[in-house]
Amino acid sequence: APAPEFITTLARITCEEGEASKPLCAFLQRWFGYCATGEVREQKFAVLYGDGNNGKSTLLDLITGILGRYSGVAAPGLLTGKNGPQHPNAIADLAGRRMVTTHESGEGEVLREDFVKQATGGDTLKARYLYGEFFEFKPTHKLQLLTNHKPVIKGQDSGIWRRIMLIPFKAKFDAAEGEEIGNGKYPRDMRIAEKLAAEREGVLAWIVAGAVEWYKNGLRPPDIVLAASEDYKEEQDRVGQFIDEECELGVEKEEKLSTPMGGGLYPAYTQWCKASGVCALSKVRFWRMERRR
Repeated sequence: APAPEFITTLARITCEEGEASKPLCAFLQRWFGYCATGEVREQKFAVLYGDGNNGKSTLLDLITGILGRYSGVAAPGLLTGKNGPQHPNAIADLAGRRMVTTHESGEGEVLREDFVKQATGGDTLKARYLYGEFFEFKPTHKLQLLTNHKPVIKGQDSGIWRRIMLIPFKAKFDAAEGEEIGNGKYPRDMRIAEKLAAEREGVLAWIVAGAVEWYKNGLRPPDIVLAASEDYKEEQDRVGQFIDEECELGVEKEEKLSTPMGGGLYPAYTQWCKASGVCALSKVRFWRMERRR
């Protein structure tokens, strides 16, 4: 079944309308196709990021509705925050799902890295529903975060960053009357959800085709996703930024503020974090990351 409204809308959301090659459109098709399967071999966590009015919520609402009971919305705090949900039924809700989405993380919220690794690793999970007995299940879900703010990721190990795919959404659907249309700028269509819902059969066929393509060739994130993910990693490397800005590296690593392993380096780092408006790592974690460099 054809889905012309959906195809046009997707090209606008990805800022690829009018382009002969649409790598981000093709990647999203593979991603949502993969999400429709029960496979978890990719071990990926998608962060769908961009300011408001960019169409990402419209897209996710459509896909979620089509996948029905195979999709779900994660409990608040499952992926971000210090402690996560207070009851294991938040994890139990993942059982049998194919695509699980968390909507929005507040500015400065910290990603629960250990849980993301666990929940995307393919290992058996243990959980229970309220008043129920514990049970074990093999994951079939793929996790994604839909957000206007990138979560803070404190670790720089490959265990977390090989999982992260930052998918940028740069379009704006807020053009005023008379404003030039195109190049990622479009008027808001108040009936777009209704129009897209009318093409659900065609969109389902698009998802299935994406699953077939994924089974053949894998996810293959395009350059725009790879570059955005790498920029995100560099942006989150606060220790690296501190060393680059405040330290001099000689034959042996020397810190221009004090001695290499003396009491001056960590206090200087915490002061730098305070001045930069970012949260400082613990002393143990700071030295661990500093030694890795």
